[in-house]
Amino acid sequence: MCCSVNTPSYLRSFEALQAFLDVREETVQIRGQESQEPLLAGRWRVAHLLPTISLNLILMLFFAMVSLVLLTVGVSRWARETEVITMHNFFALNQIAKILEHGEALLSPLFNTYAFSARSVYLQPALDARELQHDLQLYTTAGGWERLSFYQREGVCRGITNLFGLLYLRTEDLMRERPRHHLQKIAALFADGAPKKAAVLQALCHTDELLGYSRREVHVRDWSRLENGIYDISLPRHRALYIKIDGAHGFLVDPNIGVLEIGNQNPEMEQYLQRDDQRVFKLALN
Repeated sequence: MCCSVNTPSYLRSFEALQAFLDVREETVQIRGQESQEPLLAGRWRVAHLLPTISLNLILMLFFAMVSLVLLTVGVSRWARETEVITMHNFFALNQIAKILEHGEALLSPLFNTYAFSARSVYLQPALDARELQHDLQLYTTAGGWERLSFYQREGVCRGITNLFGLLYLRTEDLMRERPRHHLQKIAALFADGAPKKAAVLQALCHTDELLGYSRREVHVRDWSRLENGIYDISLPRHRALYIKIDGAHGFLVDPNIGVLEIGNQNPEMEQYLQRDDQRVFKLALN
């Protein structure tokens, strides 16, 4: 037996997974979107969001309590639902703080949680990965896992950065003219959290070959010395992307913050340099 009745359709064969993760539709959408500045910029966005602070705080606390009760009584499916709602309210509050902190440099905020459109993924029951077809087990058991879990309450940073990085590489030519607008277009696909494909990528491992790109490790002591391009910043419990434009200009894509325009001496980048447990990889299409 290669699959159980609970196996989602995209994990019933290698070809099905490849088809599910195909990003041609997203790249067409990115190329076809009208380039435009954010609806509300900088501190005006704060003024727009301030009236919702109390409501978001109340909702966050309410759903956190409901989730705790549901976990206590063993209703895990509904507990997941309420946990995701709680995290959406948390990141709505976090967005206000980040806009105040970074102002116009924050091009687009990101939510390091699941989009509600990915509900079918994060509500999927865990699977015994050994029951999958052999050619899928590289992406499900190579990390030493036997149970394949589709929900991770700590966040979806790996799935978000994997998908964001792929979409960037597939549309990199758009960076030449208007890099800010290009990154805002990609970020728009993550405006409500991790979509389905990012949610599935979070559950899998060793997906570079599956997605069609490679990574080469580089050792960083000075961000300004890196070649132009896109870099994966890997920490034990977090992932981010750094996009180098030239010696004094780049962007940080951090699922806990958003898409942030930065210089090489930006404190947000320095926090990664100061860590001994970070690894940096340059990404490129195969």
